[in-house]
Amino acid sequence: MFYQVLISDFLNDNRVEKTTESLNRAGVDMKVLCLGREGVDYPKHEYEVKRVYLLSQNWSKFFLIQIFKFLELIFKMCLYLKKNNARVLHCNDLGGLIVGFTFKLFLERSVKLIYDSHEFQTEVHGLSKNQKKMRKFLESLLIKKVAETITVSESIALAYQKDYSIAKPVVIYNVPYLAEIKKNNKLREVFHISETDILFIYQGLISKARGVKEIAEGFMSSKNQAAHVVFMGNGPYVNEIKSLSEECHNIHYHPPVKKEELLNYSSSADFGIHLIPNTCLNHDYCMPNKLFEYLSSSLPLVVSDVHDMSNFVIKNEIGVVIKSERFDIDTLLLSIDKDKINHYKNNCKKLSKIYNWEQEEVKLLSIYNRLGVL
Repeated sequence: MFYQVLISDFLNDNRVEKTTESLNRAGVDMKVLCLGREGVDYPKHEYEVKRVYLLSQNWSKFFLIQIFKFLELIFKMCLYLKKNNARVLHCNDLGGLIVGFTFKLFLERSVKLIYDSHEFQTEVHGLSKNQKKMRKFLESLLIKKVAETITVSESIALAYQKDYSIAKPVVIYNVPYLAEIKKNNKLREVFHISETDILFIYQGLISKARGVKEIAEGFMSSKNQAAHVVFMGNGPYVNEIKSLSEECHNIHYHPPVKKEELLNYSSSADFGIHLIPNTCLNHDYCMPNKLFEYLSSSLPLVVSDVHDMSNFVIKNEIGVVIKSERFDIDTLLLSIDKDKINHYKNNCKKLSKIYNWEQEEVKLLSIYNRLGVL
């Protein structure tokens, strides 16, 4: 039996969804083993999803209690995997790898482990120095016990290769399926925005941590009356954005839409904004799925000056890089015109034929071929 293992509750994890779908299409009976939370209405999937519920779920968040919760999760997951004769475990992030390694060490030595690291695990924002050291210690021990390692950007792959003296991990980008998206005026029609005005869109979590406050302030202070921004999504800062949309003619709010409709809305804008504050190496090395979603809509990008993302945008001439700490829309507008926007859009369209899930899936299936399970 084959299992995706993750210690989250598998809600809106499109990377795990895509890898599971791809493997099932290829003939691997891949299932998902994850955490479950009481009272949550989880979506249905075409493949089996086993959720593990904890007796300690509602206990205190005190540090030692959190450790006990994790141990309960590991224990229950390992028993389930043993009962169901797990042969290959696709371990997502460090928590999933700890579960997989525990199962291999104590219950089934022959199981094959694949480590799929969605982030730079030891350099995530908000970790203390001691937390980083503990993660580094655990990852350095466990990563050498896996058959294959996968990650999401070149810089993270190179860091793992250097830090742990392992073969360079396979980079599988978190990209959408290839789609032919036609240009439309959905958002311009909703908000009565002229076709001659420049329209920016921000999609995703509406949070200060994603630079939303800086983006809004940039448009509030703008002297240019022909530049608009639409915020689409939910999050802790959404009420502030709704209020600003009522006060400022060039700031608009649209509620989130279904996943299958998202790219159509993106394509009605001129630029997609994705600002990530450069507060940690995980941010500096990230290549987020939102970058590729905009690309799939042939939508030029405005991104912050984090290493991998900004290099990608500059190298491929698909948008503009700005300083992450301040969103100066007026200075940005001085550097672009309609001809430059069309140049960026044409490059995005070409690049979307390269960076799509159909291409990344080939790398994933090659890994399973090397393991002899395809």
